[in-house]
Amino acid sequence: MKFVIVRALMLCAFQAWSLAAIAGTEVYTGTLGNQPIVMELKSDGSSDIEGRYFYVKYHADLQLAGQASGTDSLSLQEGYSDYDKSVLPKIELKKDAQGQWSGTWTKSKEKSVALHLQPAQVPAPAANADPWFKKLYTSNLYEYLRLSGLTLKKGERQTFMGHTLQWWSEPGSKISMFEILDGYPDAQRQKINEVLRARLWQEVSNFHGCVSGNRSSGSNYDQTVTPNLLSANLISISVFTDYYCGGAYPDWGDDPINMDARTAQPLTLEDILWVGEGKPVRYASALPYGYDEGADKKDSDSYASYRRTRFAPWLIQQLQTLRPASVDENGCDSDYPDDPETAFWWQFPTWYLTSEGIVFTPSYPHVAAVCRIETPALPWKIVREHPGVLKMTLP
Repeated sequence: MKFVIVRALMLCAFQAWSLAAIAGTEVYTGTLGNQPIVMELKSDGSSDIEGRYFYVKYHADLQLAGQASGTDSLSLQEGYSDYDKSVLPKIELKKDAQGQWSGTWTKSKEKSVALHLQPAQVPAPAANADPWFKKLYTSNLYEYLRLSGLTLKKGERQTFMGHTLQWWSEPGSKISMFEILDGYPDAQRQKINEVLRARLWQEVSNFHGCVSGNRSSGSNYDQTVTPNLLSANLISISVFTDYYCGGAYPDWGDDPINMDARTAQPLTLEDILWVGEGKPVRYASALPYGYDEGADKKDSDSYASYRRTRFAPWLIQQLQTLRPASVDENGCDSDYPDDPETAFWWQFPTWYLTSEGIVFTPSYPHVAAVCRIETPALPWKIVREHPGVLKMTLP
């Protein structure tokens, strides 16, 4: 009897999805006029539909929003307008028994253009394909179809800390990253370069996510990549982005790559610096996005407590010693001994490594962006007195 009930519930769930015009997230390929396109449509189970599409020739997203009527009709609007939505292109689609959509794309009173879509059928990546693309194929087919149509342009070579760097860029976004050609064992270097290449493609994806749908508002995603340290154990690269993705204000910030060169795995600050009591702890919550699957609330609470009660006060004290308090022309105080609000900025600073030490940048709220200061590097001599989890040889 229990089996019958469960099977009935599963059947009801399937029928509920089958009654929806769009079930969850669906990806389609097709043509708009004579131009190949890729479209993604999403639904939360209601009649509201969100989506996006790009022309294969151009790769840039065009945003969609609209409504489903029953199980076989969609009415969508392309783009955004706060003033006159009647000027925006409209899409009308009907679904056939094979799950294909056909209809029209119409702008204002201009002639309509035929639109045809079918569920995306995409061959799996080749066995020797970039590992990042293999992962993307299973996790985000829409993004896979966009990026797999792009190619990288070979740039200049650079020598840095005894290593030869070959730069590559994606011409459309102007996103760039290097690969390391020498100075590490081949197998180790291959793992390092896979991480660097994956970051390049991730930033290309971020570029499209930022500027798509916001081009009319002057959006931008300008990035500068700077190698800071390449040692036997440590790799640290600044990835600084000046961006405006819509909204009230532009912003900027650094999202560095800090890597254990021996394993090509990401470093947490606690891997190399620990100022707490007892044995150093590596918190899963401190890992970059995509690596923190093991984090839980208890881990997050412990991590936040350590950073608040031990790390931030200690770091502020060290920086005050390295650079005495001062007030610049903007009235920004570089000394934060008694201000709980600004001390909070130092609990989770961004950081990268140099031959001199660790450079920290506090996590400023946007309103305080004018007060971004150049902090001195925390010298390796001090860091070595507070070894982290890995206890590796430091510069």
